[in-house]
Amino acid sequence: AMPCPPAGDDPISLSSGSQRFQLSLANSACSIFIRKSTGALVPYARSYGGGVWEASPGPMAASMDSIDCTSSCLVELTPLDDLDDEYILVTKAARSTTNRDQIARWLEMTSFGPRMDEINALDDGVWSVEDRAAHLRQQIEIPMTSHREYFRERANAIWDDTSIPAKSDHPCSPGSKWRRYTYVEQDREYTRDDEYIYTTFETVEAEKDLEYFIFESDSFDEVNVGNGERGFNFRNRAHHSGIGYYDMHMQGDFIEWNITMQEADEYPISFRYASASKYGGGNSPLKLSVNGEVISSAYPFIYTDSWSMYKYSDMIDVTLNSGSNTIRLELAEDHSGPNIDHLRVGKPPAVVMKTNGWAR
Repeated sequence: AMPCPPAGDDPISLSSGSQRFQLSLANSACSIFIRKSTGALVPYARSYGGGVWEASPGPMAASMDSIDCTSSCLVELTPLDDLDDEYILVTKAARSTTNRDQIARWLEMTSFGPRMDEINALDDGVWSVEDRAAHLRQQIEIPMTSHREYFRERANAIWDDTSIPAKSDHPCSPGSKWRRYTYVEQDREYTRDDEYIYTTFETVEAEKDLEYFIFESDSFDEVNVGNGERGFNFRNRAHHSGIGYYDMHMQGDFIEWNITMQEADEYPISFRYASASKYGGGNSPLKLSVNGEVISSAYPFIYTDSWSMYKYSDMIDVTLNSGSNTIRLELAEDHSGPNIDHLRVGKPPAVVMKTNGWAR
């Protein structure tokens, strides 16, 4: 098996085909890159801290799925399309790490990412195997919750000077929050034994009995509107529910639902909508009233990227009566508004994503 070169030495050129490599030393990281004719390096495979070889992670890495490990590892270096490209083997020495560095790495592997308050709580001067095991056991014993909404709020970057959501080019880009990807291509199979990885979506047990109600907005049978029939739209724009949607077109326009509830209570409500308007930095607010009372004079409807891309507005709690209730959205400002698909009363049960039966 080929040993990793000493840290600091020049990279070793490799030929395509199956090659066996020794594991890295405990204090180093040994990596295989594809060196492009332009000089760019594309991550391919790695062994670090004495661990077995694995496919390099991340959206910038090349795809590979053939590693067989025992005391050393057989790595398949697939033929490269460009004859001027080549595989190289290089080693980088690991810098000494403090307890706080090791805690941060642990949280990076076991959570959505390290936070300073968590690092401070775990840093008592020692960070041993026993400490890691105790922290893991503590996390396992905490009741399971859904992180879907929490994660989605932080999954995309948001530019500082606008409220329009924007996608960063890389997880490490300035302004990026948490991760760009939940999965990478290599997650299809487990690296060490090629076991197929399957994903399931399960309703959170504590929320399985939650109810919600959908009220459409595509005809006079369902809503009162301010712009008459001209506001109802049945054009072939994909992804709306029902047979169409209502276009909040001009200042003074409104849409009003008259709904019946069996019980008086506080309910979360939200609206499914699409908006490609960049007015006001990507926010086209509407006035929200319930039973004649103004709940919000500027209820936000944020840019959704296109008129065929629908999302739900932020849920807001309102008090509804037993029997008849009116819920009204009004375009109070001089700008075009969103396309309103439907009103949702109540909260759907949260769903947890599992990989091979384990919550991810």
